Amino acid sequence: TAPQTCRGADIFLPQWWDNDWEFARGTEAENNYADYQESMMQKHNYTIRYDNRYYWGEQAEVNILAIVSDEPIADIITIDYRFLGGFFQSEPLLLDVSKVPEFDFSDEKWNKSVLDSMSIGSSIYGFSHEFEPTLGIYFNKDLIEQLRGASYRDKLYDWQANGTWTWDKFKTFAKSLTKDTNGDGKTDVYGFCGQQSEFFEMAMLSNGHTIVSKAADGRRVNNATRTSIVNDCNWAYSFYTEGITRRQSEAELNDGMWNYFDYMFAEEKSAMILSFVYRAEEFSAYDFDLGFVCFPKGPNASDYVSVCQQNILAIPNTTETRENLNDIAYAYNIFSDTSLLKEDENYWKTYYVNQFKDSRAINETVNMLVNSCPRVMESSYIVPGLWDNSNGIIQCQILYDLDTALATPDVLLDAANPGIVDALADFNSRIK
Repeated sequence: TAPQTCRGADIFLPQWWDNDWEFARGTEAENNYADYQESMMQKHNYTIRYDNRYYWGEQAEVNILAIVSDEPIADIITIDYRFLGGFFQSEPLLLDVSKVPEFDFSDEKWNKSVLDSMSIGSSIYGFSHEFEPTLGIYFNKDLIEQLRGASYRDKLYDWQANGTWTWDKFKTFAKSLTKDTNGDGKTDVYGFCGQQSEFFEMAMLSNGHTIVSKAADGRRVNNATRTSIVNDCNWAYSFYTEGITRRQSEAELNDGMWNYFDYMFAEEKSAMILSFVYRAEEFSAYDFDLGFVCFPKGPNASDYVSVCQQNILAIPNTTETRENLNDIAYAYNIFSDTSLLKEDENYWKTYYVNQFKDSRAINETVNMLVNSCPRVMESSYIVPGLWDNSNGIIQCQILYDLDTALATPDVLLDAANPGIVDALADFNSRIK
Protein backbone atom coordinates (compact mmCIF):
# COMPACT_ATOMS: atom_id res chain seq x y z
CA THR A 1 0.00 0.00 0.00
CA ALA A 2 1.39 3.39 -0.95
CA PRO A 3 2.19 5.62 2.04
CA GLN A 4 -0.05 8.61 2.67
CA THR A 5 3.00 10.62 3.70
CA CYS A 6 6.71 10.39 3.04
CA ARG A 7 7.57 11.61 6.54
CA GLY A 8 9.36 14.73 5.38
CA ALA A 9 11.60 13.00 2.83
CA ASP A 10 13.96 15.45 1.15
CA ILE A 11 15.13 13.65 -1.97
CA PHE A 12 18.19 14.86 -3.82
CA LEU A 13 19.08 13.84 -7.36
CA PRO A 14 22.69 14.97 -7.60
CA GLN A 15 24.27 15.74 -10.96
CA TRP A 16 27.06 17.84 -12.38
CA TRP A 17 25.55 20.26 -14.90
CA ASP A 18 22.92 22.48 -13.25
CA ASN A 19 22.58 23.91 -9.76
CA ASP A 20 19.63 26.19 -10.45
CA TRP A 21 16.79 23.83 -11.25
CA GLU A 22 13.06 24.34 -11.05
CA PHE A 23 10.00 23.06 -12.88
CA ALA A 24 9.68 24.57 -16.34
CA ARG A 25 6.72 26.85 -16.86
CA GLY A 26 5.33 28.53 -19.95
CA THR A 27 2.98 26.28 -21.91
CA GLU A 28 -0.32 25.12 -20.45
CA ALA A 29 1.03 21.57 -20.18
CA GLU A 30 4.17 22.73 -18.36
CA ASN A 31 2.14 24.84 -15.94
CA ASN A 32 -0.25 21.96 -15.21
CA TYR A 33 2.64 19.58 -14.63
CA ALA A 34 4.48 22.00 -12.33
CA ASP A 35 1.32 22.72 -10.33
CA TYR A 36 0.60 19.00 -9.98
CA GLN A 37 4.13 18.13 -8.84
CA GLU A 38 4.26 20.94 -6.30
CA SER A 39 0.85 20.02 -4.92
CA MET A 40 1.87 16.36 -4.56
CA MET A 41 5.01 17.33 -2.66
CA GLN A 42 2.91 19.33 -0.23
CA LYS A 43 0.22 16.67 0.08
CA HIS A 44 2.60 13.77 0.70
CA ASN A 45 5.23 15.68 2.66
CA TYR A 46 8.33 15.31 0.50
CA THR A 47 10.56 17.37 -1.75
CA ILE A 48 12.54 16.36 -4.82
CA ARG A 49 15.25 18.57 -6.24
CA TYR A 50 18.33 18.35 -8.40
CA ASP A 51 21.55 19.45 -6.79
CA ASN A 52 25.04 19.95 -8.19
CA ARG A 53 27.21 17.94 -5.79
CA TYR A 54 30.20 16.78 -7.81
CA TYR A 55 32.07 17.26 -11.06
CA TRP A 56 31.51 14.89 -13.96
CA GLY A 57 34.90 13.20 -13.66
CA GLU A 58 34.59 12.47 -9.94
CA GLN A 59 31.04 11.08 -9.87
CA ALA A 60 32.01 7.42 -9.44
CA GLU A 61 34.69 8.07 -6.82
CA VAL A 62 32.48 10.37 -4.72
CA ASN A 63 29.43 8.11 -4.83
CA ILE A 64 31.26 4.83 -4.29
CA LEU A 65 33.16 6.20 -1.30
CA ALA A 66 29.92 7.50 0.19
CA ILE A 67 28.13 4.18 -0.27
CA VAL A 68 31.00 2.10 1.12
CA SER A 69 31.10 4.46 4.12
CA ASP A 70 27.33 3.95 4.52
CA GLU A 71 26.81 7.70 4.23
CA PRO A 72 25.02 8.30 0.91
CA ILE A 73 25.24 11.80 -0.50
CA ALA A 74 21.71 11.45 -1.90
CA ASP A 75 18.68 9.16 -1.96
CA ILE A 76 18.88 8.79 -5.75
CA ILE A 77 22.13 9.29 -7.61
CA THR A 78 22.82 10.14 -11.24
CA ILE A 79 25.49 8.11 -13.06
CA ASP A 80 26.94 8.64 -16.52
CA TYR A 81 26.70 5.27 -18.31
CA ARG A 82 30.49 5.08 -18.73
CA PHE A 83 31.01 5.05 -14.95
CA LEU A 84 28.61 2.21 -14.13
CA GLY A 85 31.14 -0.63 -13.95
CA GLY A 86 32.69 0.67 -10.73
CA PHE A 87 29.40 0.10 -8.89
CA PHE A 88 29.45 -3.63 -9.71
CA GLN A 89 32.97 -4.72 -8.74
CA SER A 90 31.63 -7.32 -6.29
CA GLU A 91 28.23 -7.04 -4.64
CA PRO A 92 26.28 -4.21 -6.30
CA LEU A 93 26.57 -0.91 -4.52
CA LEU A 94 23.10 -0.04 -5.85
CA LEU A 95 19.76 -1.34 -4.63
CA ASP A 96 17.72 -3.84 -6.62
CA VAL A 97 14.46 -2.02 -7.35
CA SER A 98 12.78 -4.78 -9.36
CA LYS A 99 10.36 -5.69 -6.55
CA VAL A 100 9.70 -2.25 -5.09
CA PRO A 101 5.87 -2.00 -5.17
CA GLU A 102 5.88 1.72 -5.96
CA PHE A 103 7.68 1.08 -9.25
CA ASP A 104 5.59 -0.51 -12.00
CA PHE A 105 8.22 -1.05 -14.68
CA SER A 106 5.60 -2.23 -17.16
CA ASP A 107 4.39 1.38 -17.32
CA GLU A 108 5.23 3.00 -20.65
CA LYS A 109 6.88 5.95 -18.92
CA TRP A 110 10.01 3.95 -18.11
CA ASN A 111 12.92 3.79 -20.53
CA LYS A 112 12.94 0.08 -21.32
CA SER A 113 16.43 0.20 -22.86
CA VAL A 114 17.83 1.42 -19.55
CA LEU A 115 15.92 -1.20 -17.57
CA ASP A 116 17.24 -3.95 -19.81
CA SER A 117 20.82 -2.73 -19.71
CA MET A 118 20.69 -2.31 -15.91
CA SER A 119 19.32 -5.79 -15.26
CA ILE A 120 21.25 -8.73 -13.88
CA GLY A 121 19.03 -11.81 -13.91
CA SER A 122 15.69 -10.66 -12.51
CA SER A 123 17.24 -7.75 -10.59
CA ILE A 124 17.13 -4.13 -11.78
CA TYR A 125 19.76 -1.68 -10.50
CA GLY A 126 19.06 1.47 -12.49
CA PHE A 127 16.19 3.26 -14.18
CA SER A 128 15.14 6.38 -16.06
CA HIS A 129 11.82 7.86 -17.14
CA GLU A 130 13.53 9.99 -19.76
CA PHE A 131 15.00 9.34 -23.18
CA GLU A 132 17.50 11.58 -24.88
CA PRO A 133 18.37 10.89 -28.52
CA THR A 134 22.09 10.97 -28.99
CA LEU A 135 24.18 10.43 -32.13
CA GLY A 136 23.43 11.46 -35.70
CA ILE A 137 25.06 13.02 -38.76
CA TYR A 138 25.28 16.81 -39.05
CA PHE A 139 25.96 18.15 -42.55
CA ASN A 140 27.10 21.49 -43.93
CA LYS A 141 24.55 22.35 -46.63
CA ASP A 142 26.55 25.26 -48.02
CA LEU A 143 29.71 23.21 -48.43
CA ILE A 144 27.78 20.34 -49.98
CA GLU A 145 26.26 22.75 -52.50
CA GLN A 146 29.73 24.01 -53.41
CA LEU A 147 31.03 20.48 -53.90
CA ARG A 148 28.03 18.75 -55.49
CA GLY A 149 25.48 21.39 -56.53
CA ALA A 150 22.33 22.97 -55.12
CA SER A 151 20.21 19.86 -55.66
CA TYR A 152 22.21 18.09 -52.92
CA ARG A 153 21.62 20.63 -50.13
CA ASP A 154 18.76 18.62 -48.62
CA LYS A 155 19.35 15.34 -50.39
CA LEU A 156 20.22 13.53 -47.14
CA TYR A 157 16.74 14.27 -45.78
CA ASP A 158 15.19 12.83 -48.94
CA TRP A 159 17.30 9.67 -48.72
CA GLN A 160 16.42 9.32 -45.06
CA ALA A 161 12.70 9.75 -45.79
CA ASN A 162 12.58 7.17 -48.57
CA GLY A 163 14.68 4.65 -46.66
CA THR A 164 17.75 4.71 -48.91
CA TRP A 165 20.05 6.42 -46.39
CA THR A 166 22.23 3.33 -45.98
CA TRP A 167 25.87 2.56 -45.28
CA ASP A 168 26.59 2.31 -49.00
CA LYS A 169 24.86 5.61 -49.80
CA PHE A 170 26.66 7.34 -46.93
CA LYS A 171 30.09 6.09 -47.91
CA THR A 172 29.62 6.84 -51.62
CA PHE A 173 28.35 10.33 -50.87
CA ALA A 174 31.13 11.06 -48.35
CA LYS A 175 33.71 9.92 -50.88
CA SER A 176 32.24 12.27 -53.50
CA LEU A 177 32.66 15.19 -51.08
CA THR A 178 36.32 14.41 -50.38
CA LYS A 179 38.22 16.89 -52.54
CA ASP A 180 41.56 18.43 -53.39
CA THR A 181 40.10 21.86 -54.06
CA ASN A 182 43.30 23.73 -54.98
CA GLY A 183 45.05 21.11 -57.09
CA ASP A 184 48.12 20.67 -54.86
CA GLY A 185 47.65 16.92 -54.55
CA LYS A 186 46.44 17.07 -50.93
CA THR A 187 42.91 16.61 -49.61
CA ASP A 188 41.43 19.93 -48.52
CA VAL A 189 37.90 18.80 -47.66
CA TYR A 190 36.95 15.42 -46.24
CA GLY A 191 33.52 13.95 -46.65
CA PHE A 192 33.18 12.93 -43.04
CA CYS A 193 34.74 13.27 -39.59
CA GLY A 194 33.96 12.30 -36.02
CA GLN A 195 35.32 10.74 -32.87
CA GLN A 196 36.57 7.27 -33.73
CA SER A 197 35.10 5.54 -30.67
CA GLU A 198 31.62 6.86 -31.47
CA PHE A 199 31.94 6.05 -35.17
CA PHE A 200 32.92 2.43 -34.65
CA GLU A 201 30.30 1.93 -31.96
CA MET A 202 27.62 3.37 -34.25
CA ALA A 203 28.79 1.13 -37.08
CA MET A 204 28.01 -1.89 -34.93
CA LEU A 205 24.79 -0.61 -33.37
CA SER A 206 23.37 0.60 -36.68
CA ASN A 207 23.84 -2.89 -38.07
CA GLY A 208 22.22 -4.69 -35.15
CA HIS A 209 25.40 -5.81 -33.37
CA THR A 210 27.23 -5.20 -30.10
CA ILE A 211 30.58 -6.47 -28.83
CA VAL A 212 28.72 -7.78 -25.77
CA SER A 213 25.09 -8.85 -25.96
CA LYS A 214 22.66 -10.09 -23.31
CA ALA A 215 21.21 -13.59 -23.16
CA ALA A 216 17.67 -14.36 -22.01
CA ASP A 217 18.92 -15.37 -18.54
CA GLY A 218 20.73 -12.06 -18.09
CA ARG A 219 24.23 -13.34 -18.75
CA ARG A 220 26.40 -11.22 -21.00
CA VAL A 221 27.73 -12.85 -24.16
CA ASN A 222 31.05 -12.07 -25.84
CA ASN A 223 30.85 -11.33 -29.58
CA ALA A 224 34.24 -9.63 -29.97
CA THR A 225 35.72 -12.05 -32.49
CA ARG A 226 32.54 -12.83 -34.42
CA THR A 227 32.65 -12.11 -38.14
CA SER A 228 29.73 -9.68 -37.89
CA ILE A 229 31.61 -7.44 -35.44
CA VAL A 230 34.83 -7.57 -37.47
CA ASN A 231 32.95 -6.73 -40.67
CA ASP A 232 31.19 -3.74 -39.06
CA CYS A 233 34.49 -2.37 -37.80
CA ASN A 234 36.18 -2.99 -41.16
CA TRP A 235 33.51 -0.89 -42.87
CA ALA A 236 34.18 2.06 -40.52
CA TYR A 237 37.93 1.47 -40.76
CA SER A 238 37.75 1.80 -44.55
CA PHE A 239 36.83 5.49 -44.17
CA TYR A 240 40.37 6.04 -42.85
CA THR A 241 42.22 3.76 -45.26
CA GLU A 242 40.36 5.18 -48.27
CA GLY A 243 40.95 8.80 -47.23
CA ILE A 244 37.28 9.71 -46.69
CA THR A 245 38.20 10.90 -43.22
CA ARG A 246 41.55 11.22 -41.49
CA ARG A 247 43.28 10.12 -38.35
CA GLN A 248 44.59 12.51 -35.71
CA SER A 249 47.83 14.10 -36.87
CA GLU A 250 51.05 13.93 -34.89
CA ALA A 251 50.84 17.68 -34.17
CA GLU A 252 47.26 17.37 -32.93
CA LEU A 253 48.25 14.43 -30.77
CA ASN A 254 51.13 16.36 -29.25
CA ASP A 255 48.90 19.37 -28.61
CA GLY A 256 46.28 17.23 -26.89
CA MET A 257 43.68 17.98 -29.57
CA TRP A 258 41.66 14.80 -29.04
CA ASN A 259 38.66 16.58 -30.64
CA TYR A 260 40.49 17.56 -33.83
CA PHE A 261 37.40 16.49 -35.78
CA ASP A 262 35.40 19.33 -34.20
CA TYR A 263 37.86 21.81 -35.67
CA MET A 264 37.64 20.09 -39.05
CA PHE A 265 33.87 20.61 -39.13
CA ALA A 266 33.94 24.14 -37.74
CA GLU A 267 36.59 25.21 -40.27
CA GLU A 268 34.66 23.57 -43.15
CA LYS A 269 37.34 20.99 -43.76
CA SER A 270 34.74 18.26 -43.42
CA ALA A 271 31.25 18.24 -44.92
CA MET A 272 29.69 15.90 -42.33
CA ILE A 273 30.32 15.06 -38.69
CA LEU A 274 29.00 12.38 -36.36
CA SER A 275 27.97 14.04 -33.10
CA PHE A 276 25.34 14.38 -30.41
CA VAL A 277 21.91 15.99 -30.63
CA TYR A 278 22.71 18.22 -27.66
CA ARG A 279 25.42 19.96 -29.70
CA ALA A 280 22.91 21.36 -32.20
CA GLU A 281 22.87 24.82 -30.66
CA GLU A 282 26.68 24.98 -30.73
CA PHE A 283 26.88 23.85 -34.35
CA SER A 284 24.01 26.12 -35.41
CA ALA A 285 26.12 29.12 -34.41
CA TYR A 286 28.63 28.33 -37.17
CA ASP A 287 28.54 30.48 -40.28
CA PHE A 288 26.91 27.93 -42.54
CA ASP A 289 23.53 26.27 -43.03
CA LEU A 290 23.24 23.06 -41.02
CA GLY A 291 21.25 19.84 -41.48
CA PHE A 292 20.94 16.72 -39.33
CA VAL A 293 19.99 13.12 -40.16
CA CYS A 294 20.09 9.74 -38.43
CA PHE A 295 23.13 7.52 -38.71
CA PRO A 296 22.61 5.42 -41.87
CA LYS A 297 21.18 1.90 -41.81
CA GLY A 298 23.58 -1.01 -41.93
CA PRO A 299 23.00 -3.89 -44.40
CA ASN A 300 21.61 -6.05 -41.58
CA ALA A 301 19.19 -3.38 -40.33
CA SER A 302 15.63 -2.61 -41.34
CA ASP A 303 15.43 0.79 -39.66
CA TYR A 304 17.52 3.64 -38.32
CA VAL A 305 18.34 3.31 -34.63
CA SER A 306 18.15 5.70 -31.71
CA VAL A 307 21.11 5.03 -29.45
CA CYS A 308 20.53 5.26 -25.73
CA GLN A 309 23.67 6.65 -24.09
CA GLN A 310 22.36 8.54 -21.13
CA ASN A 311 22.51 9.14 -17.44
CA ILE A 312 21.18 6.40 -15.19
CA LEU A 313 19.33 6.93 -11.93
CA ALA A 314 19.96 4.50 -9.07
CA ILE A 315 19.38 4.18 -5.34
CA PRO A 316 22.55 3.67 -3.26
CA ASN A 317 22.75 0.45 -1.23
CA THR A 318 23.08 1.91 2.26
CA THR A 319 21.31 1.52 5.60
CA GLU A 320 19.47 4.82 5.26
CA THR A 321 18.18 4.20 1.72
CA ARG A 322 17.18 0.59 2.48
CA GLU A 323 15.12 1.78 5.44
CA ASN A 324 13.47 4.55 3.41
CA LEU A 325 13.25 2.74 0.06
CA ASN A 326 9.46 2.79 -0.23
CA ASP A 327 9.27 6.50 0.57
CA ILE A 328 11.99 7.31 -1.95
CA ALA A 329 10.33 5.21 -4.65
CA TYR A 330 6.87 6.58 -3.88
CA ALA A 331 8.06 10.16 -4.27
CA TYR A 332 10.07 9.51 -7.42
CA ASN A 333 7.21 7.56 -8.99
CA ILE A 334 5.07 10.70 -8.75
CA PHE A 335 7.91 12.91 -9.96
CA SER A 336 8.40 10.71 -13.03
CA ASP A 337 4.75 10.90 -14.07
CA THR A 338 4.94 13.23 -17.08
CA SER A 339 1.51 12.40 -18.49
CA LEU A 340 0.36 16.01 -18.07
CA LEU A 341 3.26 17.20 -20.18
CA LYS A 342 2.41 14.67 -22.86
CA GLU A 343 -1.10 16.05 -23.21
CA ASP A 344 0.65 18.54 -25.47
CA GLU A 345 1.36 16.31 -28.49
CA ASN A 346 4.22 18.59 -29.52
CA TYR A 347 5.83 18.71 -26.09
CA TRP A 348 8.73 16.55 -27.25
CA LYS A 349 9.77 19.46 -29.51
CA THR A 350 10.07 21.99 -26.67
CA TYR A 351 13.78 21.54 -26.10
CA TYR A 352 14.79 21.12 -29.74
CA VAL A 353 13.16 24.21 -31.23
CA ASN A 354 15.77 26.30 -29.46
CA GLN A 355 18.59 24.07 -30.66
CA PHE A 356 18.01 23.52 -34.37
CA LYS A 357 17.42 26.22 -36.98
CA ASP A 358 16.42 23.66 -39.61
CA SER A 359 12.79 22.55 -39.24
CA ARG A 360 13.43 19.31 -41.15
CA ALA A 361 16.04 18.35 -38.56
CA ILE A 362 13.35 18.57 -35.85
CA ASN A 363 10.22 17.41 -37.68
CA GLU A 364 11.89 14.54 -39.51
CA THR A 365 15.12 13.39 -37.87
CA VAL A 366 14.62 14.21 -34.19
CA ASN A 367 10.98 13.18 -34.48
CA MET A 368 12.07 9.72 -35.61
CA LEU A 369 14.82 9.43 -33.01
CA VAL A 370 12.45 10.36 -30.20
CA ASN A 371 9.20 8.75 -31.30
CA SER A 372 9.68 5.87 -33.71
CA CYS A 373 13.21 4.53 -34.17
CA PRO A 374 14.12 1.36 -32.24
CA ARG A 375 16.11 2.30 -29.14
CA VAL A 376 19.32 0.41 -28.58
CA MET A 377 21.67 0.42 -25.61
CA GLU A 378 24.83 -1.51 -24.83
CA SER A 379 24.28 -4.21 -22.20
CA SER A 380 27.97 -4.17 -21.23
CA TYR A 381 28.12 -0.83 -19.41
CA ILE A 382 27.66 -2.44 -15.98
CA VAL A 383 30.37 -5.06 -16.50
CA PRO A 384 33.47 -3.94 -14.56
CA GLY A 385 36.53 -3.44 -16.71
CA LEU A 386 34.81 -3.02 -20.08
CA TRP A 387 34.09 0.73 -20.10
CA ASP A 388 34.99 2.48 -16.81
CA ASN A 389 35.43 5.89 -18.42
CA SER A 390 38.56 5.69 -20.52
CA ASN A 391 40.07 2.72 -18.71
CA GLY A 392 37.94 -0.16 -19.95
CA ILE A 393 38.84 -2.83 -22.48
CA ILE A 394 36.10 -1.99 -24.99
CA GLN A 395 36.48 1.76 -24.71
CA CYS A 396 40.28 1.97 -24.62
CA GLN A 397 41.79 -1.18 -26.13
CA ILE A 398 39.29 -1.37 -28.99
CA LEU A 399 37.28 1.78 -29.77
CA TYR A 400 39.94 4.38 -28.99
CA ASP A 401 42.61 2.53 -30.94
CA LEU A 402 40.73 1.74 -34.13
CA ASP A 403 41.87 4.85 -35.98
CA THR A 404 45.52 4.80 -34.88
CA ALA A 405 46.73 2.55 -37.74
CA LEU A 406 48.56 0.49 -35.11
CA ALA A 407 46.43 -2.55 -35.93
CA THR A 408 43.47 -3.54 -38.07
CA PRO A 409 40.10 -4.22 -36.39
CA ASP A 410 40.48 -8.00 -36.42
CA VAL A 411 43.86 -7.77 -34.69
CA LEU A 412 42.61 -5.31 -32.04
CA LEU A 413 39.48 -7.34 -31.35
CA ASP A 414 41.48 -10.55 -31.10
CA ALA A 415 43.98 -8.96 -28.72
CA ALA A 416 41.23 -7.60 -26.46
CA ASN A 417 39.25 -10.83 -26.47
CA PRO A 418 40.94 -12.61 -23.50
CA GLY A 419 40.28 -9.64 -21.23
CA ILE A 420 36.61 -9.54 -22.28
CA VAL A 421 36.32 -13.29 -21.67
CA ASP A 422 37.70 -12.92 -18.13
CA ALA A 423 35.54 -9.88 -17.31
CA LEU A 424 32.36 -11.62 -18.47
CA ALA A 425 33.21 -14.88 -16.70
CA ASP A 426 33.56 -13.03 -13.40
CA PHE A 427 30.40 -10.99 -13.97
CA ASN A 428 28.27 -13.92 -15.13
CA SER A 429 29.36 -16.10 -12.19
CA ARG A 430 27.40 -13.77 -9.89
CA ILE A 431 24.11 -14.27 -11.69
CA LYS A 432 21.93 -16.69 -9.73
